[in-house]
Amino acid sequence: MHKKIGGVVTLGVLFFVVASATPGQSRDSELDAHREVETLQRQRAHAWTILSSIVPASGNKQAGLFSGWFNEAEVFAAKDQRIGQRRVPFPGLPIGSSAPAELRLNHYGDAPLITFVHYNFPAYRHIRQHQLYREDRLQEIGRAGENDATFPSMKTIPPLPSNAAAMMTGWWPIDAKGLTPMPVWDPHTTELKAGGNNYTSWKRMVAIEADDSFASEQSPALVFAGRTFPAPRRVRLDDLVHVKVDRSMALRLMADTGSRKAAVLVLGRPLQAGDYLALVGLHIFSAESLTGIWGTFWWHDQPMEGSFAQDRPDGMKGAWRNYLMDTTSDAMLPREPDGSARICFNPWFEAKFPDGGQGTGVTSNCVSCHSRASYPTIDFLPVRRGYPEPLNDPAFATGRVRTGQLWSVANPPVR
Repeated sequence: MHKKIGGVVTLGVLFFVVASATPGQSRDSELDAHREVETLQRQRAHAWTILSSIVPASGNKQAGLFSGWFNEAEVFAAKDQRIGQRRVPFPGLPIGSSAPAELRLNHYGDAPLITFVHYNFPAYRHIRQHQLYREDRLQEIGRAGENDATFPSMKTIPPLPSNAAAMMTGWWPIDAKGLTPMPVWDPHTTELKAGGNNYTSWKRMVAIEADDSFASEQSPALVFAGRTFPAPRRVRLDDLVHVKVDRSMALRLMADTGSRKAAVLVLGRPLQAGDYLALVGLHIFSAESLTGIWGTFWWHDQPMEGSFAQDRPDGMKGAWRNYLMDTTSDAMLPREPDGSARICFNPWFEAKFPDGGQGTGVTSNCVSCHSRASYPTIDFLPVRRGYPEPLNDPAFATGRVRTGQLWSVANPPVR
């Protein structure tokens, strides 16, 4: 039975059978392989259900989009944003904007994306009540807090309630007039590189049309990141979840280094009123288990093809049906067909990451990365895959504070 709690649907113990499996058990038998397929199907169905529970019934309409969620800057503000504060309209401030420059994680690099982090109310309330937005509180936990259940030599923040959730969204700037080039991730045509595969290297491009001024499905040649694409497929903006940019939003976003860099790269100029932001990537973390449930979604112009399109519920309406999905709740299981550790990544967020010894971003796993989230602040790179190696990873050093899979908590802006 499904139960909706605080904007996130919980499924129950059955979903987490995979997380309790013994790492060394045999995976050779046909029965084991069948169980892993069934486990992944259950996971996929649940991840789609989580997304269904938080998207507005109006489909891709801007009104009500992620209503009730709090921007990262609000969650980690010095003052409670619900008391005498005028909230910044969605989507708020970009990722890392509320942290001091020296504590910000570098998420944009050479292929920037306009990116935000949001928390639902149970997560917001938990972080505020336990003052996890304060560095001195994390230091106190480091001195006298509870020992972590998995790594007893570490401390841990109070566990998040099971109905808490966090979300990272990635957006592509769209010109209000004419055509905007946008890369599309096609893994079967991508030449995987040890240095990473950011979107400037992707083989295919579509042309996003915001004003219905073109009659043909094919667009004129477009130039992007130094490459010419002769006749990219034309796509209507309404085929993507999107928001319209007003003057205040443009000013907020263009004050952020990464967002400004993204706009100039794509549009050849800063964002301005009348432009749009199109949702291209989305991570959802639900605190339903010790390692969390991770669903990752990305837009595609052929959304009914391939394994990432499977299990999409019929109730998913409008532009949301154009997003592919992958999911994970364990750093190892269910294993890949070749017997290796589970892979779960979003091409917009992780494909760019280079090989740091355990593979590039396209062989990474959300759980492997976020299990390293700990205080004092540490770099989230290199990307990881499989179970932690605490003896060789400084993120698991004795005395550090694990932050409930949340990198935002590991980077507190309030001292």
